[in-house]
Amino acid sequence: MSVLVGIYVKNVEEYLPTLLLELQNLDLPKGSRVAFIYGRSRDSTLELLETLKLRNTEVEIYREPGDLMLKKYGLPMSASIFSDWKELIKEDYFLYLDKDLIKIPSNLVDKLIEAIDLGGDIVAPFVWSEDYKYFYDHFYFRIYNRPFHPTLPPGKDYDVPIVVDSVSTCFLATREVFLRASIDNPYPTIALCFNARSMGYRVLALPYLEVIHRDIPMEILPSSFGRYPFGSPISVNEKIETIGEPSIKELEI
Repeated sequence: MSVLVGIYVKNVEEYLPTLLLELQNLDLPKGSRVAFIYGRSRDSTLELLETLKLRNTEVEIYREPGDLMLKKYGLPMSASIFSDWKELIKEDYFLYLDKDLIKIPSNLVDKLIEAIDLGGDIVAPFVWSEDYKYFYDHFYFRIYNRPFHPTLPPGKDYDVPIVVDSVSTCFLATREVFLRASIDNPYPTIALCFNARSMGYRVLALPYLEVIHRDIPMEILPSSFGRYPFGSPISVNEKIETIGEPSIKELEI
């Protein structure tokens, strides 16, 4: 069992040391790799990457081939970068990590693989901003193709996975689904999930497993999601499909 970790970085010298420290504390199976795709930066991002050493895990740095930035949409990367990771993967799983994560539990991979063993094909933790100010992925996490806005961290009491349409900032996918599901612009992670689900694969989110994203303005959030529009947010009274029965009755949304 091994994992390919994919991270895209560009002009992140201020925040990269925190992510690198979290990677050093992350438990990865022996034989795993971390594959950075390095965007052309004007700071010391590359120099910082070259200092990273991980036990039992190779660290590889690939330069972004040309300017893949989606300036039209103001988004941080394109489907071409995920295509690069598709060409690289030899491992059993693909783990995507956003460059701005500042807290990653050391057992993240183990917990995500447990969820795959329960029937998931793409699985993700809940992503919160610093100090739990808001649910970071609130427009990219979807249930019934509608935004999902949990109001408070449910913690470990809500101890079962929930079935969702899509995830974004951090997820683990089996090699099979990662290679089979097509990825397109301008929302590669949403496309991966929606296309995977159209082929019968299942996407799960884990309320009891949390990662923390640095608190940044959501200025890149577009007003329209093109082929992936959404309706009104899920309400607290609506039934959420779970894998198993939770210890508490409701997830606060």
